Amino acid sequence: MTCNDTLHAEVVSFDDPRAAHLRDALSTELLARYATDEFPHLSPAARSALAVPPEEFIATVLVLTEDGTAMGHAALRRLGGEFEVKRVIVLPEARGKGAASILMSALRSWQSKGRQAAYPPDWEQAARSRGSIPETRVHADSCLLAL
Repeated sequence: MTCNDTLHAEVVSFDDPRAAHLRDALSTELLARYATDEFPHLSPAARSALAVPPEEFIATVLVLTEDGTAMGHAALRRLGGEFEVKRVIVLPEARGKGAASILMSALRSWQSKGRQAAYPPDWEQAARSRGSIPETRVHADSCLLAL
C-alpha cells in the first residue's frame, strides 16, 4: 500500500463535529451492510450492548487532508489493562491511500508515548475548558512503521 503525503492524523476531542460526522457515516455504512427486512434497525438491546459512553474514550483520531477535510476516524479506550480501538472508518474516497495505516500508527504512537498515563480519563474536558486540546500529527510516512 502506498501512502499519500497529503494525509495526516490529528487527535481531536470526541465531540469534534468532523468526528461526529464520520461516526454517523460509520453507522450508516454498517446499517446498510447488515440490515435485513426482518431487522432494518438495531434493536434497543443491541444499541445498548454496542454503546460506549464518550467519557470512556481516551483518544479520538482523525485522518485529515491538507485542507482539514476528515477522511478517517478511530477512537481508543481503556478496557481493563488493555486498549480497545473503536469506531474505525475510512471514507471510500480515501481507501487504499494509507489512511487506515495512518490512523493505527497515530493511535499506537499516542498510546506508546505514555499519553494514557499523562492524561486522566477526563483530560479532554479539562483541556477543552482551557481551550487547549492536545494535538498529535502523524504524517503519511509513519504508515510505513511496523504496527
